[in-house]
Amino acid sequence: MKKITVLLIALLLTATLLLDACKTKKDDPTVQEELDAVEHPIFSLSEADNIYYPSFSVDASHYEYGCVIKPLKDGKITGLGLELLKAGDYTVTLWDMTTKTVITDKVITIKSDFYEEMTYEKITPISVKKGEEYLVSVNANNWFDFRDTRKDNRAVLPVTIGNIEIVKFGLQESDTRVFPENFRGYHFNGIVDVEFQPIL
Repeated sequence: MKKITVLLIALLLTATLLLDACKTKKDDPTVQEELDAVEHPIFSLSEADNIYYPSFSVDASHYEYGCVIKPLKDGKITGLGLELLKAGDYTVTLWDMTTKTVITDKVITIKSDFYEEMTYEKITPISVKKGEEYLVSVNANNWFDFRDTRKDNRAVLPVTIGNIEIVKFGLQESDTRVFPENFRGYHFNGIVDVEFQPIL
């Protein structure tokens, strides 16, 4: 009888361990989500074979400008990035497109004039949802003007880069931060970008 009891206890313990092992990480809220490789969608678009900048502007009027993005997977925005033509400190802002409110922002320093490298700064990770739209923008008076190599007024947006759809480009003339209200798809200025990590 004792042998049967011990055997039953052993079987129950084994079954419990097997059930625990079969649980997915999503079943356990204490397990950190696994994130895929970092994506830089807008910078990647600027590097595409069919994209070039026929012109750029320095010391123009100030605009708040940037791109609307839509994740194709749930994930996290872990950084904001910028490449501009004039040295200085610039505030990059992440907006909620539905409420037109600021989610977060980050001051990014461009080290020198015509410093043609992207500068990314980490932020407290922001969870973003598949299918929801966000806007990343900067207020500046200098920018690259990116267009399609095949025709300057040919639509370049919307376009999918990795796990992000870049929906459209927005801008608004203003000396201070403001939500851009004018949108278009035949070009985009920048570069202002996000670091996006989709959830596996």
